[in-house]
Amino acid sequence: LCWTELMELKDYVMANYGPNWNVPVKTWDWKTSPFNVQENGVWPVREWDEVIQV
Repeated sequence: LCWTELMELKDYVMANYGPNWNVPVKTWDWKTSPFNVQENGVWPVREWDEVIQV
């Protein structure tokens, strides 16, 4: 794709993949690899019944 086709998506691409978005990544993990990932912790066990709904 030509960069001109992606101009509308530039902010999205930069936010999700970072400034080096065009450098190939050999190994990718969906929950740790993206540029904008932040660890947010876990729910306390005592709250599981309320927050986990199946």
